[in-house]
Amino acid sequence: MNIYVVWHWLSIILPTVAIAFCIWLCVRIVNRRERRMKRLALVVACLSLIYVLSFGPACWLISYIGVGPAQPNPPMRAADWVGLPYAPVGQLVLHTGQHGPVFIEQSLAWYAGVGIPKGKPVLIPYRPHHWMHGRDGIED
Repeated sequence: MNIYVVWHWLSIILPTVAIAFCIWLCVRIVNRRERRMKRLALVVACLSLIYVLSFGPACWLISYIGVGPAQPNPPMRAADWVGLPYAPVGQLVLHTGQHGPVFIEQSLAWYAGVGIPKGKPVLIPYRPHHWMHGRDGIED
């Protein structure tokens, strides 16, 4: 199976499921006022925060591992597997400056580059096998 087909379907299905889950959780909290649902909402909020906060270390790891030369249909490397879950945040970095607040793009790009020594490229994943250099904005 082609990784781009999987990526396409996951980029549609996962956000839809996440939104449906959050709506269900909000309705459950409002209608039934269950304490365990409030705890579940807190857990979901904390996991979301941890996901965004782990974006920087994932970019640092990808930059240290390296991505290798460009190929037409490259095999999945370690950097691809590390970067795949963080591609939605990379999409946010890529498109927020064009269609939304620039400070979100700048702060996420800055955070991705904090742990990288000078002279090494900051690689931000935004699709399978596609990387954006955080410091100069050049796609690889």
